[in-house]
Amino acid sequence: MNVCFICIKSFINSLFNVSDKISIKMLTLKKFNCMKKFVIQRNKIRTLLFLFLAVLSYSLLEGRHRILLENNRNLVLTAENSIVRLKNDSELYINQNLADIINFKESSVIDRVKIVLNNKYLCKKENDPGIVLCDGDTHFSNWEIIMTPKGYRFMLNNNTPLCLTKTNYDSRRTTEGYYLNALECKNEIDLSEYFEIERLSEEPSNHHRNDSSGNYNNHGSGDPRYRSNYEMCTRR
Repeated sequence: MNVCFICIKSFINSLFNVSDKISIKMLTLKKFNCMKKFVIQRNKIRTLLFLFLAVLSYSLLEGRHRILLENNRNLVLTAENSIVRLKNDSELYINQNLADIINFKESSVIDRVKIVLNNKYLCKKENDPGIVLCDGDTHFSNWEIIMTPKGYRFMLNNNTPLCLTKTNYDSRRTTEGYYLNALECKNEIDLSEYFEIERLSEEPSNHHRNDSSGNYNNHGSGDPRYRSNYEMCTRR
């Protein structure tokens, strides 16, 4: 019983990067064989976890998506020119200049992605928490996506972790909608930091009308049936 307990404890510790260098001289042959079996199992689990995360990352990066506020999925991340706002889904049918379809692109920074909207990058302003679209690549456009039971968090990790956050309402007619800022993360308390990633099917939906060139764009056609072509990315 004690032998197995020692082996299990060492195995669990090794999963959390605790050194499992144990002197063979201190172990009987039985203990050593037990430890050897658990180390093999640990390596198998690590391999499976790596493969799972690789598949998950691939599925997240592939295809077209929309970003919605988790606690109010009628609010969609949109952009017009370089102005980014959370707007009500219904406004996409009214203002055909609004873009809401995003792509994830791998960043040169490890474990970070670029969020691409209208061929521009979602980014934080240089000396301001405001979120806009940037023409070029900046260190304020490398996002880390954190999956939690409450929703996805989009984080910028520079000197201080900053979370994409819904803030005040802009009531000006031409830019109406909720501001998005990169603010210091609030330790999983503030629901305005949590979002849903809505993945689109590859087949064009009614939400994308043909432009004059025959290509599909981001604009709504007014047909609410387009939602049937969306599916939510699930969290575990």
